Parts: sequence; C-alpha cells; structure tokens
Amino acid sequence: MNKNRNFSRKANNSSTREENLLRFNTPRNTELNDNLASLFPKPFDAALFLDNDMGHIKNVGSCGPKVFVRKVPGSEGYVSQPIFPRYVNGTLTPYWKHLGALSPKGIGAAEVFQKLIIWNGNKELEKMVEHLDPGSGVGQKDVAYIEKWVNDREGQKLAVLFDYDRTITVIEGGYFLSYSFEALKFYLSQLSLPEQLDLQNDLTNFTLEGFVEYYVGGEERLRMLQGMFDFLYTKNVTVYLLTNNTGCPKSKQLFQDVMGILTRDRPITIICGAEFGFNKKVAIQRQSDLSPGAALKSLCLPRGGRKKRTKRSKKHK
Repeated sequence: MNKNRNFSRKANNSSTREENLLRFNTPRNTELNDNLASLFPKPFDAALFLDNDMGHIKNVGSCGPKVFVRKVPGSEGYVSQPIFPRYVNGTLTPYWKHLGALSPKGIGAAEVFQKLIIWNGNKELEKMVEHLDPGSGVGQKDVAYIEKWVNDREGQKLAVLFDYDRTITVIEGGYFLSYSFEALKFYLSQLSLPEQLDLQNDLTNFTLEGFVEYYVGGEERLRMLQGMFDFLYTKNVTVYLLTNNTGCPKSKQLFQDVMGILTRDRPITIICGAEFGFNKKVAIQRQSDLSPGAALKSLCLPRGGRKKRTKRSKKHK
C-alpha cells in the first residue's frame, strides 16, 4: 500500500516538473530570462587594460591570466609644466604653437583655458594650470595592437579598459569645474575677469568637440580615437573608462560628455578609482553585482580564498 503511494507521488512530481517547464518556456518568461541575463551578465573571456602608468599596469596585470595589459607612451616620473607661457605684452600664445595644428574648434577651447591660466597668474584662481605630455597616450601602434588582440579572439566576450589622463588625453589631470560641459560653460560665463581677459566672445567658440580636441591633442588624434572606438563597437567589445582622476566621482557626467564625442554616443561605463582608494585592481574587484561593471569581477577575483584555521591553544580545547 505504501509502495503504491510512493509510486503515485513520484509520478505526480514528474508530471508537475514537466508542467512547470512548459509553463516557464512561454514568451513572457523568455523575456524575463533575457532581463535576468542582462542583470547578471556572462563573465568576460578576456579583457585588455591600457594605461600610461607602469604601476597601474602591474597592479591590474596581476589580476589573472584573462587580463592582458599594455602600457601606452607617457613620460615616467613626468613633471608637469604649464602648456602656455605667462601672459606677455598683452598677446595670447595660440595653443597650436605648442601642440601642433589644431582645428579652430580646439583653438577656441585653448583660448578660454589660456585666459584662465593668465587669471591664475594674478592669484585669483587656484591651480588653473593644464599640464601637457604631447608624446603620451594611445597612438597608432597601440590601435594596431588593440585591433589584433580583438581579431585574435573572434567569438569571445571581450572588454577593453582605458585609463583617461595621458592615455585617452595628452594632458595630466584637468580642472573640471562643474558636473557637465554645459554647466562648465555656464560657470565660465559667470566669471568676472579683467576687461582685457573677457571670455564672452571666446565662449561662443567653446564647444564640446573643441573641448575634447583640446584634451586629446588635436583634430587628427581625435579622429584616430573615434576610429578605434568604431572598431571596438563593431566587434561588440564592451568598453570601460577606468580612471583615478580626482574629478571623476563628482564630474562623472563631464567624463560621459567627453567620451561621448569619442565613442559617438555609444555606451561606455566609467569607473572612478577615487571611489576605491585609487586602486584600479580593487575597483575591478569591487564592482557591484548589479552594476555595469559586474561582468569584470570574475576576471580579477581576490586570491587566497578562505584562511586556514590555526590550531587552538590548549585552554580552548
């Protein structure tokens, strides 16, 4: 009698499981499955990290075998110097004389920043000095390396992570005075500068694209970076900006504005190292499970696992 009951329960359980499977594989639940997959994305097969700082390269490179690194040009032990000479004889020195030929858009941005530097010379604005390392950042050789690295891994889920200062840009730091480019422009329009340094006319030529050209080193390099990002998105590579720039947490939208010009407004996740003790490896490891960086975590898991238990002393036995 009991055996028959058990057999009946097993049969009922089996049919219930089949019914549940049939119920779950409905269009509505398939959509739910897709939504869950987007919340908990598949881990990356490999990632490439680019930075001009060897310390960050070694740190992130120690994540594990799935993380590849490439150091881009950038002076070791670089001592920042102002781009512009001090104001002399009432004339402004165009930015292109220092950096190379820029389009009018970039020069327009340079004029604005040069006037702020001059104003700083009068001690009315602290630390408003930009610092140039013209040979730094991702170059043609690096772009060729990235393309080969991606093409060699056809069919894999890949991520590429870029540093910002002197990797995307050719300037160390940057004085981000506001939360977005439009807010920055509004802030500058409200400044009370000496008459000879009036910014109002310059601000009409101060565009977002010009602002980006200014930081990346000119129109030619801007187009090169746009082409690089075009390639990455065409190959379905996930792109991240991983920066220790201290302006990142408060001015993340401004970074989004800048990177939007380079990526042509395609998605990029910005990770601020300042939120993780300025340690880029830790920034990767501590991405929230629901954050856009969640899929990175498996590439850089903390090593060591659980600590071994030590022998207890006699009095605890």
